[in-house]
Amino acid sequence: MSGLLIEKWAKFTNENDKSLPQDMTAAVGKVVSLIDDGVAMMMTPVLTPNKSINKLMTLFWRLVGNKVTPTALTNEPLNALHVWIEVQKGGEKCCIVLVPVNWPEICKKDPFMQLGGMVYTASKCVDFWHGKLQKKEDGIALEKRARAYEAEYLLLLSSLTKFKPNEYQQKLLEQFPLGLASLEEEFKYELQPFAEGDFDGIDNAYKKS
Repeated sequence: MSGLLIEKWAKFTNENDKSLPQDMTAAVGKVVSLIDDGVAMMMTPVLTPNKSINKLMTLFWRLVGNKVTPTALTNEPLNALHVWIEVQKGGEKCCIVLVPVNWPEICKKDPFMQLGGMVYTASKCVDFWHGKLQKKEDGIALEKRARAYEAEYLLLLSSLTKFKPNEYQQKLLEQFPLGLASLEEEFKYELQPFAEGDFDGIDNAYKKS
């Protein structure tokens, strides 16, 4: 069932071969629907049987939905979702998920690459909310965790549906052959659930930075 749903999501990206609509409202609607469907699929245990991925994507859903790590459409020439983190005036940090306007077309070309990229993106947003970016050197840990989570999902994909990793994905699986289990212990931590009233949690997480 899970494999069939993943293939259905992939098929959905191929339903419209036309270029992105000139009407940006329609474009935004298509992008939002694609993100919502992808995240919803990965946060649901019966559809994506992996507790680590379920927990990560559920938290990502809450962070984006409550605009802790909001999404923003961009015309920048990106080939996947991109996490933008910056320090604003006064020392406040912000995290935005940049979505290329032609993302539905990108998904159509390689849906499995984009699903993995969604997991990678979610990991970085979740790390940001947990206050894991205190200094420049922390970027290494953020990157490793994101790659390990993506590898974890790719391993699951391999067990659920027909999936042939591309060159990037193959290298990722070689680096993390057991997914999260291949991640060094020093980079692991327990994810905390997002609850109503956590809107200022990011400020608390970074108040000592």
